[in-house]
Amino acid sequence: MKSANKLKHGNIASIVLCLVVLCSIFLNPQSVVSENNLNTSLVETVSLPGFQQIAENEKMKLFANTENGEISVYVKDTGYIWRSNPVDHEQDSIAKGQYKNALASQIILYYSQGFSEISVNSKAGSVDKGGLKFEKIDKGIKFTFTFPDIEYSIPVQYQLEKDYLKAQVLTEEITPELVTRTEERGQGETAYTLEIDYNITKIDFLPYFGAAGLNEQGYMMIPDGSGAIIYFNNGKTIYDSYYAPVYGKYRDIPSLSVYSDDSVRLPVFGMKRDNDAFIAVIHQNESTAFINASVSGKYTGYNSVFPSFQYKVIEANVGETYTQPYAPVLAPNGNYEVRYYFLTGDAADYSGMAQKYRQYLVDEKGLQKAQNINQSSLYIDLYGGVVKEKSILGIPREVFEPLTTFTQLKELSNDLKSKGIDSIVFRYMEWMRGKDRGKVPVKAMPDKKLGSQKAFMDFISYAVNNNIGFYPNVNLIHFSRNGGGFNRLFDAVKAPGQSPAFQYEKDNPHIALGRRWYLLNPQGVQKAAGKYINSFNKYGNNAISIDSLGNTVYSDNRKNGTMRGDITDIWTDVLASIKKNSYSIMLEDANAYAFPYTDRIVNAPSPERRIEIADEAIPFYQMALHGYIPYTTSPINLSSDPELAFLKAIETGSDIHYTFVMNDTSILKDTYLDYLYSCNPDFWMDTAVEQYKNAANIYTQLKEKPIVKHSKLQEGVYETVYEGNIHIVVNYNSNDVNVDGNIIKAKGFARIER
Repeated sequence: MKSANKLKHGNIASIVLCLVVLCSIFLNPQSVVSENNLNTSLVETVSLPGFQQIAENEKMKLFANTENGEISVYVKDTGYIWRSNPVDHEQDSIAKGQYKNALASQIILYYSQGFSEISVNSKAGSVDKGGLKFEKIDKGIKFTFTFPDIEYSIPVQYQLEKDYLKAQVLTEEITPELVTRTEERGQGETAYTLEIDYNITKIDFLPYFGAAGLNEQGYMMIPDGSGAIIYFNNGKTIYDSYYAPVYGKYRDIPSLSVYSDDSVRLPVFGMKRDNDAFIAVIHQNESTAFINASVSGKYTGYNSVFPSFQYKVIEANVGETYTQPYAPVLAPNGNYEVRYYFLTGDAADYSGMAQKYRQYLVDEKGLQKAQNINQSSLYIDLYGGVVKEKSILGIPREVFEPLTTFTQLKELSNDLKSKGIDSIVFRYMEWMRGKDRGKVPVKAMPDKKLGSQKAFMDFISYAVNNNIGFYPNVNLIHFSRNGGGFNRLFDAVKAPGQSPAFQYEKDNPHIALGRRWYLLNPQGVQKAAGKYINSFNKYGNNAISIDSLGNTVYSDNRKNGTMRGDITDIWTDVLASIKKNSYSIMLEDANAYAFPYTDRIVNAPSPERRIEIADEAIPFYQMALHGYIPYTTSPINLSSDPELAFLKAIETGSDIHYTFVMNDTSILKDTYLDYLYSCNPDFWMDTAVEQYKNAANIYTQLKEKPIVKHSKLQEGVYETVYEGNIHIVVNYNSNDVNVDGNIIKAKGFARIER
């Protein structure tokens, strides 16, 4: 009887368990079928009707629907399933027309017909027309989408790697490269035959991977500025969706320069859904990518974030007819590759995304800890001089007016040392010969009005012996005048129409080389860098600031020119060659490709909400780099709100940064440096010293520690947590706040134990 009762109770328990599981599946189609959902070791069978298992490793399983090209990734740690397309997209009442089909698509193809750009999604243009083929491959599956109406075939491949899903558009297998069709136009005597080229221009890749619906909780992470998050279903449908080019705007292509956003320094994006998240890293050809994000209610009932890749650009040559577009090929060597890293538990938020991205930089890009970052530094930009127009004997002439001489550099250094500043970093701007300004720099020659070459070398020796980082600045990219073996006609980057790709003051106000200037072609940059470094070596200074090379990407559209997708390799080769000469390299607002080669970054993007669709700014950039590369905010005394800028420095683990001009700032009137009017050290010195000491005190033993967590505790109160469980809390409010019994003063900060 007892045995029978045990069996009976066991059967009842089994039935109850099965009912629980079945209810779970019914209520949540993404749920997992397991023998025991209470077990920490999840699960052997996954309920995905229409899908078949393709690959498996220790962390994930990959499933594919070979009828429609959809994929799903099952994460073993939690049993969560990430899908390429929303499971219930057919019930979406918001999406209409092309957006309805796009929800079921894995790529959206844009192509030109003459000068018109047309889009077609993989469901309507390929799958529904019998154009989908598949092939099982090692660790994954390959789909080929053929679009019969336009004759193009686009292969897409998915593979499970150790800790990520590798998703690729196989660009080298796209066929054909160009489709040309003959069309009849007009009637009767006016009839004529016209040849029209069909060019692929852009590819949206996995536009709805992980897309979250109207009732879900979470956010999308975008790399805008230092980083930002967009909460699901935030109702901001009246604003533009996010669309920004990775590594900055297209300075050489007029039709794409309208996307003038220069804020994307990192090729990443992410999504948090409930207790799971992913961060996606564009691993190959990231400089041809755009980051997209859209909230529910804008076009569909889903929140989505994804990459697009610019494949070609259609521009008109001057004098050509409407039917003869010029199509420079931007498709670079190698594939479009996106890596999806799936995060669970406590790591499933933007802090976990930043930690995963930092590990990616270390493992895949060779990021290493910079030397001598065990203490805070005070960074000061100093301007050597300014070229100013003066009337001499009634004749207007350009003269070089000194602003900070070599003698004044030493005097300032001694003053700072006497005030207890232990670590000083100078970036020395506008110091080379005034008569050479605007030419491509090939000789490191200081202007005589700043002092002799001997005085320059004496200060360098002084700086080395007194723990002063001295970084003379050089710009190897922008030029406006012939000289040094370079000519505007032959060495300037070309726009698609083969005219120079002019740069204008309104677009680059801080470069100011005249009304317009030029970009040096990549081969010219390599040549100039070699000559300049050979000249600079004689001074014995082991530090250099390289303006623009770390944050400026473009292409040269002349025949056999350099494509945008290839230029980052050239820049990193230049940086690597300089690094091999034992130089410490400082870069400004650096893009990710430059991280492995830089020792210091100035003017790193600060957390501020720049776009209307975003809800919160986050210091993702700083979270990825802290403990590896020291960085600063923009100069505090040039900020419209210096107090706020200082608090941002504390929140983000940034070094303190100022800009000084040692001579009378009235010299700057009516010059390209007139924005430096607030740079008198007599006014700012005490504040700078106080801020440096306060920051250095709170950063004690933190400079080499990574940031492991950042969060908003309450309105206007943010916490940054460092490795070792060290918490820094910043209060931006005008009133004191209480954080777990710790009083944080208004407009103040504190290092607390929690």
